[in-house]
Amino acid sequence: MLVFAAALSIRVVGIGSKSLWGDEGATFAFAQESVSEILDVQDTHPPGYYLLIHAVTRLSASETALRLPSALASAAGAALIYLIGARLFGPAVGIGAGVLAVVSPLDVWYAQDARHAALAAFFVLLAFYPLMHTTTWSGALSALALSLGLFVDYIVLFGWTGIGGAYAVYWWNRDRRRVRQFGVVSVVPLALFFAIYGASLEDAMSTLTTYDADWYRYLFAMPGLGSGLAVALVTFALSVAVSWVMARLLARPVWPWLALVGFAALILLIPVPRAYSIEKIMVIGWPLLLLTTSWLIVNRVPRQARPAKAALVSASVVATAINLFVIEKEDWRSVTAAINARSEQADMAWVGDLPWSADAYNYYGGRLPVSGVSDPEPVVQTAQPDGVWLVASRAPRDEAPTLLAEAWFDENWQLIEEQAFYRLVLKHYRPPPELPP
Repeated sequence: MLVFAAALSIRVVGIGSKSLWGDEGATFAFAQESVSEILDVQDTHPPGYYLLIHAVTRLSASETALRLPSALASAAGAALIYLIGARLFGPAVGIGAGVLAVVSPLDVWYAQDARHAALAAFFVLLAFYPLMHTTTWSGALSALALSLGLFVDYIVLFGWTGIGGAYAVYWWNRDRRRVRQFGVVSVVPLALFFAIYGASLEDAMSTLTTYDADWYRYLFAMPGLGSGLAVALVTFALSVAVSWVMARLLARPVWPWLALVGFAALILLIPVPRAYSIEKIMVIGWPLLLLTTSWLIVNRVPRQARPAKAALVSASVVATAINLFVIEKEDWRSVTAAINARSEQADMAWVGDLPWSADAYNYYGGRLPVSGVSDPEPVVQTAQPDGVWLVASRAPRDEAPTLLAEAWFDENWQLIEEQAFYRLVLKHYRPPPELPP
């Protein structure tokens, strides 16, 4: 309870102060559907998380309320990391991993994000925790937690198989019954998951081919694999190979220090403007890094354990403070307020090229009718607006224009003014003057 309370007290600091970003707006929009519509899996995620937020919004739809389930899940995950570490490696490792989890900048960031990642990471840990025990019901409880997690997000599948590879390597020469139990526990939840959501998973993975990063596209949508099950098996195999190699490297004197320095550098890099999808994957496997780091401190560098632990905790606190007090999210709150304050200067708001791009704008009560298709010309010819406010994303190092619609307006209409917000830009366009006869 102490770990949970400490973690939660950090995760609720300023939890409602930052604007919802685009995907959080989509969370709110999906949660407003009826239960039957949510169960139809209209998004590239299973419906469990949206059902939870649907229930939350019946009480409150504030930023704090939307993000609170993630904060609670993340705090509970920190407590589970402590319990798993203490059970496997002893109290010293459990306490060290728990402390690192409490102040983890990656976990704190996703604890204040109204999306699936924190809840998915919690269910991966919850599914592994019963396997730390050898009671009659441990396998059934693990299977139940895994089933619930797969109902929340597809990424639980890859978290389960990825951490499962490390779990198998750890127990292979200690107690192979644990490895067999892991396999047995996986059968029913995964069979049900693929039977119900297999096609939706394929659709979700196919959308990843729209990303520009070649490594991302080929890692998650390789034509030779073509299915979530194949990628899960590859994830398990890679985890086994990496864990086997690392177990041997970390037995050598210099490698534990290299690993600890690398982990400290990774912590300090987390507040750098983020690659969201990469860090979403990281947060699922992050508990394994925390447990490994704490084990290294206790067992491989015992003479320097106190300064090593202090250095990592200090780095985590600094990075977490930057996340909490410096790094913002896409400022849809301010953008929408700016459009509303001058709504008489335009007839339409143009928000992104994707169907869900307008969700955050609508959440903050945007007054102008909104459009968001990639080709503005047919819409403009039909509606004939006197002016348009356009909102475009501007991630770090993005070159303008970032939207197809933005490029069209830049070429065909007059840009009256432009205003920058965090990771967004607001542009005001008017039609070109008519040429004299």
